[in-house]
Amino acid sequence: WTLHSRQPQLIPLLCNALFSSRLYGLTVGTTAITLLLAPFMLKATPYLLQWLEQLPVLSSFLQLHHSPRLFGLDEELANHVVVVGYGRVGQTLVRMLYFQGHKILVIDNNEAALQTLRERRIPYLFGDASSSLVLEKANLTQAKAMAIALPDPMATRLTLKRALSLAPDLDITVRAHVNEEIDSLYQLGAQEVVQPEFEASLEMGAHMLLKLGDSTYAVQQVVNRYRRGRYRDILPERSEYWGAADLEVAIEGLQHHWYVLNSDSPLVGLTLAQTNARRLTGATVMAIERNKQLYRYPTGEFTLASGDRLLVVGNSQEHVAFTKLLKGDK
Repeated sequence: WTLHSRQPQLIPLLCNALFSSRLYGLTVGTTAITLLLAPFMLKATPYLLQWLEQLPVLSSFLQLHHSPRLFGLDEELANHVVVVGYGRVGQTLVRMLYFQGHKILVIDNNEAALQTLRERRIPYLFGDASSSLVLEKANLTQAKAMAIALPDPMATRLTLKRALSLAPDLDITVRAHVNEEIDSLYQLGAQEVVQPEFEASLEMGAHMLLKLGDSTYAVQQVVNRYRRGRYRDILPERSEYWGAADLEVAIEGLQHHWYVLNSDSPLVGLTLAQTNARRLTGATVMAIERNKQLYRYPTGEFTLASGDRLLVVGNSQEHVAFTKLLKGDK
């Protein structure tokens, strides 16, 4: 950097002394192309992995040679609580469940963090929680509940979506990393979404209200009202007017497609809840466009109309099933 800033004319001379002109040009060109393509390749990686996992040959190979490892389990896996992620949040959650006597299964890919689980003989799966192979090994259909406390937002969404595709009725609590994730995680099927920073602010607010003389009952009512409203009363930025950029972040890493609702579709006139789309197909409606207005994260009471454009996320099979549902095919 110092040489370039003080004597920039020496850089080509020095490079010519070390490399031939042809090799120098090839190196610079390759570097430039790599820098240009890297962001697009990183964004396409989740979709590529999903596509590869669905190939029969590769799927069989992964199941044979890359099956996730299950440790510390001597009995049938059932009536357990699955905790995904054994970081700071996950460790506290596991500790609470452990001392209350609940059966736990932890999923994480950090070998060092799992040493404590081995010492306490707590069962765990070593692998990537967003992988379908790992989630299938966790026997989610027999689980009581699931908590996702991963540090990566994209991995969180993929894990939630794939877990619900395996066990649609599973009660899943998810950690949100930022405020903007709350609605999208609820829309993907989470029963409860927790944003740690705002949970901390609620606890601080409750303590201050008690010190100011408010009754314990009144304070608890205030805190519960905020939680039931999914933080709406204290997050003014969570409004109906979020930009499309927030929606793009929410569906990043998920297979998504826009569908047009034709007038002859049996879904016209039904609410989203009445369509039972998630249970029947596994797919999730993330947004609806009507008359050039975009409705993000529509609730179950939203009534569908002819001409609506539906933004749907799901895997390939779920998209096929959703297409049949739109047409009324069984």
